[in-house]
Amino acid sequence: MCCKDCANDNLNDNTKLDKMKIYMFSSPYTLNRYLDLIFSPIENDTTDNLYRCAIWLSYMGLTVDEMSCIKITDVDLYRRVIVYNNHPYIIFDEAFASIENCVKAPAYYYPNNSYYNKKGIWRDRVGDYLLRGKNPSLKPKTIADTVYAIGKRAYANGVASKMIHFEELSLSGQFYNLRKDQLERGVEPDMKSLVLFQMSKRSRTSPEGSRIFKSCVSKNKRVMRDKYLQWCEAGVF
Repeated sequence: MCCKDCANDNLNDNTKLDKMKIYMFSSPYTLNRYLDLIFSPIENDTTDNLYRCAIWLSYMGLTVDEMSCIKITDVDLYRRVIVYNNHPYIIFDEAFASIENCVKAPAYYYPNNSYYNKKGIWRDRVGDYLLRGKNPSLKPKTIADTVYAIGKRAYANGVASKMIHFEELSLSGQFYNLRKDQLERGVEPDMKSLVLFQMSKRSRTSPEGSRIFKSCVSKNKRVMRDKYLQWCEAGVF
């Protein structure tokens, strides 16, 4: 019986590792290589840049709802940081070109064959939001659905070996920062800070300091620690 249980545990662990290899990324470098596979080059100024930027925002720790609320004035290209709700989100070097493009590009090319010339059309960007095109802003569902569809199609066609899942993508970025500090500064991964950061994103939570809140933090710390170790074991770093 014990051997059977061990075999089931190993099977579950292998399944989790396989999923991590598909949905999680090791570093900004590997994520950037993936984006270059599934999107047109940044300098082409197509609407792909909106989705590139959204993916980077998720990797930096912003939720889909939050990223659709980011305004150009929230982005400090000089300091390479986005400040939203008084929280600074550091812009990775690999993400800078995508985010800068969304800040500065006056228009985007829409490569849609349904247009009259069958070659697409240029449309001015309008509004004050970072993720904006011909409309003032992109809606959260539009962002999530489009990015998922693009990634799924690229995976199915063999163009890429990964797909985008915003929750796992965001966790990849947070795990990367923990691992980077661990390797470069010898700092043990701060799972409590990670859990508190994630809990701060939720609309519903128990009062801070309550027994339920403390229990939730303790449980999530164990879950995150296990997942972090699996992430390292999966070789995605």
